[in-house]
Formats: sequence, C-alpha cells, structure tokens
Amino acid sequence: MASRKFLGNIILAVISGVLFYGCALPPPTPSSAEELFNTAQEDLKKGRYEESKYRFEKVFVEYPNTEIAGNALFRMGYICAIQKDYKSARNYFSLLVEDYSDSKWKFDAQTWLNLLDDWARLKSELDDAKNQLGIAQRQRQTDTTGTKPENDTAGRIHELQEQITKLREENNRLRLLIETLDD
Repeated sequence: MASRKFLGNIILAVISGVLFYGCALPPPTPSSAEELFNTAQEDLKKGRYEESKYRFEKVFVEYPNTEIAGNALFRMGYICAIQKDYKSARNYFSLLVEDYSDSKWKFDAQTWLNLLDDWARLKSELDDAKNQLGIAQRQRQTDTTGTKPENDTAGRIHELQEQITKLREENNRLRLLIETLDD
C-alpha cells in the first residue's frame, strides 16, 4: 500500500517536473525505453542530476512493467543518495525491493537500504551522545552544592566525548561508503 502511495507521489512529481522543466529542458526525443534510459544515464554521468532523475522517472512511469523500470528506480534512489536526500533514496530502494523482487538491482537496492539504515542509526546514536554530553556539561556547570563530585561529571563528559568521536568516525565511514558506492 505504501508503494502505491509512493508511486502516486512519483507520478505527481513527474507531472510537476513536466510543467516546471517544460521550458528549461528540451523535449526528450527518445522513442523507446532504452533510448530514454540512455539519455538519463548520460545526464547522470555529466552530473546533471535533476535532468537525469526527471528522465529516469519518465522511464519508470512510461514503462512500469519492464526490467528497465527497476533499473530506473535504482538510479533515482542513487541520485537521491548523492544529493543527501536519504528519505527519498530509501523510498525508491524500498519500492524496488518490494515491487520488483525479480530485478537484478534488488540486491544492490537492499545493500543501499542497509547502509542507509546503519547511517540513520549511527546518526541517532551520535545525536543522543551529544544530548547526553550537553546534559552532563550543564550539570557540571550548575552543580555547585557538592552533592556530586566534579570528577564523576568530568569522567562522564570524557566518556561521552570519546563515544561521540567514535560515532563521528563511523558516521563518516558510512557516509563515504554511501557517496562512493556506485553501481
């Protein structure tokens, strides 16, 4: 059901893209799914992400029951990941895995989903550690009553700073992996 809603959103995005890009882009002339896909692929190679994504969406909408539709979904997810739109990337990859289970891109999409999930988990842990550090620092600043030894607070701050450093390193490693992962 979620994939149908997402498909509806893609169709709306394509229609909006046609209206918005109609004047900015020359009208596509490819007469087949492969030609349109190849044009989109060339745009992707040249770093023209919006044009490429528009054409991949067009392939997906006009040829939904073909193997090339799954490939187009994967490329759209990839473009979103490059642009750090991880939520949309996840939606495209999920749609591919759910609705195109026999696609040769399913494994790659699932790999991306796993990476995006790991990245989101690490980001959440990093945010939690930052929050805990902020609480510990505020506690250290306001604890003047002597009820809690300062070295305990200082030790906790040090532990949290080490945890943040480790999480940042892991986050950066995953971000680099996501950015460098190519088909």
